[in-house]
Amino acid sequence: MRDLWFRLIGLDPARVAPDAETSLVWLNAPRSWGVFVMLAVLAAVVWGVFWLYRHEIQTCPRWARLSLAAIRSAVLLVLAAVLLNPALAIAHRRVIQPIIVLLIDESSSMSNADQYIDDTSARHTAAALAQEVDALRQGRPKRTDVMRQLLARDDGRLLRELSRHGIVRVMTFASKPEPVETIPAEGGNTKSEVRSQNQIRRPQQRLLPLNPKSEIQDPQDDPVRRALEELAKMQATGQTTNLHRAVRESLKDALRGPVAAVVLFTDGQNTEGDDPMQAAAFAAEHHVSIMTVGVGDARRPPNVSVTAAWPDENVWRDDPFQIEVAIGTQGVEDQTLPLELVEQPLSNAGEAGSETVVARQDVAISAAQPSVSIPLKHTPKRSGRFLYTLRLGAVPNDANPQDNRTATALTVRSDQARVLLISGTASWEYQLLRSVLMRDKTINLSCWLQSMDLDMPQDGNTVIHRLPDKPEELFKYDVVVMLDPNPSPSYNPLELTSRWQEVLRRFVGEHSGGLLYMAGPAYSARLLSSTQSQELRSLLPVTFSQIEALDIEALVGSYNRPWSVRPTAEIDHAVTRFDTDRNINRAIWESLPGIYWSFPSQRAKPGTMVLLEHPDPALRGADGPRPLLVAGQYASGRTLYMGFAGTWRWRSAGHDSQYFDRFWVQAVRYLIEGRRMGGQRRGLITADRDTFAVGERITLTAKLLDERFEPLVRDTITASLQAGRDVLVPVEFSAVPDKPGTYQASIIATQLGMNVVTILLPAELRGRSEPTAVRFNVELPRVEHNDPTLNRTLLTQIANRSGGRYFEVDQIADLAGAIPDRRQTDVYREKPIELWDTTTLLILLATLLTVEWAMRKRFKLM
Repeated sequence: MRDLWFRLIGLDPARVAPDAETSLVWLNAPRSWGVFVMLAVLAAVVWGVFWLYRHEIQTCPRWARLSLAAIRSAVLLVLAAVLLNPALAIAHRRVIQPIIVLLIDESSSMSNADQYIDDTSARHTAAALAQEVDALRQGRPKRTDVMRQLLARDDGRLLRELSRHGIVRVMTFASKPEPVETIPAEGGNTKSEVRSQNQIRRPQQRLLPLNPKSEIQDPQDDPVRRALEELAKMQATGQTTNLHRAVRESLKDALRGPVAAVVLFTDGQNTEGDDPMQAAAFAAEHHVSIMTVGVGDARRPPNVSVTAAWPDENVWRDDPFQIEVAIGTQGVEDQTLPLELVEQPLSNAGEAGSETVVARQDVAISAAQPSVSIPLKHTPKRSGRFLYTLRLGAVPNDANPQDNRTATALTVRSDQARVLLISGTASWEYQLLRSVLMRDKTINLSCWLQSMDLDMPQDGNTVIHRLPDKPEELFKYDVVVMLDPNPSPSYNPLELTSRWQEVLRRFVGEHSGGLLYMAGPAYSARLLSSTQSQELRSLLPVTFSQIEALDIEALVGSYNRPWSVRPTAEIDHAVTRFDTDRNINRAIWESLPGIYWSFPSQRAKPGTMVLLEHPDPALRGADGPRPLLVAGQYASGRTLYMGFAGTWRWRSAGHDSQYFDRFWVQAVRYLIEGRRMGGQRRGLITADRDTFAVGERITLTAKLLDERFEPLVRDTITASLQAGRDVLVPVEFSAVPDKPGTYQASIIATQLGMNVVTILLPAELRGRSEPTAVRFNVELPRVEHNDPTLNRTLLTQIANRSGGRYFEVDQIADLAGAIPDRRQTDVYREKPIELWDTTTLLILLATLLTVEWAMRKRFKLM
């Protein structure tokens, strides 16, 4: 009918879209009072035409006169219409679909397997999963599993119902939102565009349909199923939760158009960023409702956890080592739990043998004391490589039994480390340090006191008669300790020449020897300013200013005010750790007697670690405070720089000079550890740290040598990642450009507990006595699990502040119906199509005039 009308007025129907709205408009129609004038003129003209024809000659019949008057009036009216310029107005209406942001929490707290101690949470979750409460508590599903089941139910019914109210943007979030899928509105006009974008981002793959009755057979054609597939891969490993950022950033682009609501699936834990109520206020300002769905248990379960500060990787047989054990509790009753230290031998392949409980202690825990610290000692009786595990008994309904244990691998050695102590003078530092190291039965000490007469015997467990200056002599040692050495003693001015320093450089760089250099007021300025000391300066982890231009009197002069050394953020380093508690450790360092003299080192070299610094603001340079104790790495060897003297004063602190002795023993053993890890092996793997949280990225670095102790050259090296006895995944190390023999790999921490990465060595490296492996612990992120309860109150406040609503998990069937209608209609008008010059109008005028002319001729009118 519409097309027929267009044809009658002389218009091609193809020029107008089928869904367009049309109307007749007059482009030249007068406005306001002009309309009345026009009507009056037309009425007068028509009345005049009828008046003239009524007074025509009487020979013309009356009906003919009226007909002629009507025809003439019609012609005039048509001409008047042409003058008014009739046109066809065309309008298009488009419904703009609003956006619904669906945010799914994937922080690590969502990996909790709740016990559902809270009856309300248990009742709602059991109803949502169609289970009995007892079955729910026994099954303990993870929060992510609960969300996935709810979203996937009935072939994604919730997502499909939400799409009836707008375009659904599915996103996950932890510290920030990440897009997953965009589901076009049902019946909307954005499906093809959205699908093309998603197909670019995801590889094509054909899977069996989730619902055999569905008409869609390919998940790639169904954005709901694509979203469910992506959510099924969600790991819930985010280390923090930022609700404020998730809401604000997810709305950043969406607010360019209408937004219906934000649907938030979370446990309500906010561990990072601004107050989420600010995000709720922001949403309210933009008329966006936040619908929150609470997942999890609202009651905190009891839990005990154990962490430990282990000694260095190497310990010695018949030499006791101490473990600082920290036990944390939450929601527990007063009780006593057994703490055991378990020893397991490790094979060359890294497999743990039978367990032996080597230490046991009952620990009293209390609800009033959230943490307990216990020192635990053990004396190993056999050498080899062992896995030591601290195992704490669990409390009833323990929230996370996996954190009741921690483990590390230690090498028990029976050999002694060889240490060469060089000192320029018989200072208090030298005499006391010599005594400490000679008493340590794990160390074989040789001393070279440069100020001693040549006919006097040197000190040490192994007496030497000259300074080792040949590679085969120096390379027998593990560590060289230099206490303000004299660059040119009177009996041998060429003792510390550049040739000897070159041997020392090879000792550290090629054979992983340890070097400790302690500056002193007697010789350091002269030694380090010498042009022959370039090799020594290259080994040290600090740089110096132009020492020769400094006032020598300022270097050697006495200072009347003592300054306490200031530990840096690296206070937990193996060299400076007196206690596992950072606050206690810092307090110990601040209580030690101060120093009077320090050497003007300028700054630490890149990649080193400043452990102690000078607090005097007058000594602060352009690069920061003066570094006093710096740990570095030169090639495969470890180095320590001490820019101060006077540690002998520390003997007055603590019991029986415990801090002086412990500091020096820790420093020397730290250097010995570097030698044991690198110098006597052809392979070495290191990780960023010893302990990682789930979801963290771990960078592994391997340094491998061939059978000739030359860098091993390969494009890739294959390793295996193990957790317990099960091989989980292969790990591929890639060669680092421009660093022969160095390889790196990057993995994600996913398996809780002790993890072992072992290199599958090439044929020429097999048969070694020890495997090339690294061990590290993976634990739950603490910040996400400090309070893992469902924060129902916060989620309700967020919903109410934004004008939304809080839903329990068994109420999500009502969620889609609560989404407000934010659809908008956009009207687009085309340029009107003028109708006055159409063929139909010309035919009409010609017909009317012809009929009038014929009738006038018929009745013999003028």
